[in-house]
Amino acid sequence: MDLYAAVDVYYRNESAATALVEFQDFSSCTVLKTLFRETEISAPYIPGKFYLRELPCILNILEHSDNHYQMIVIDGYVFLKEPVRYGLGGHLARAIDYETIIIGVAKNYLRMAERFAVVKRGKSSRPLYVSAFNMETEAAGLLIKEMHGENRIPCILKLADQISRK
Repeated sequence: MDLYAAVDVYYRNESAATALVEFQDFSSCTVLKTLFRETEISAPYIPGKFYLRELPCILNILEHSDNHYQMIVIDGYVFLKEPVRYGLGGHLARAIDYETIIIGVAKNYLRMAERFAVVKRGKSSRPLYVSAFNMETEAAGLLIKEMHGENRIPCILKLADQISRK
């Protein structure tokens, strides 16, 4: 049985709230399990080094899951232009101790990002920027485009965002 996870992090004052939504089917909004973890923020926000702040939160919630995921969908980019090279998704793929696909779904354009597909969903004129590690970018973009939900943000990703903000 293939298992997938959508992960999102929300920051409050001195803490970070991380949500994980486990699911099996990109074409459905059926949730198998949700996890929530609140942790202290371990690093300040530094442009181009966002992973220093967010990666520990994501690794923490993945450690509290009983599963290894075939795909993990995050809010962010996978690849950045040289000399930085990796965004949050690339650092996550390298930090996990098993091989998986990381799909980054960013809501805003980042000038220093690269290797992403521009995906429009629903009736929104604003695109999503989709990148991937261990999967072709175009295939990842199509997967996100076809995810369940009529709006710009797919249902499962919106749910992960909502849980992290509670």
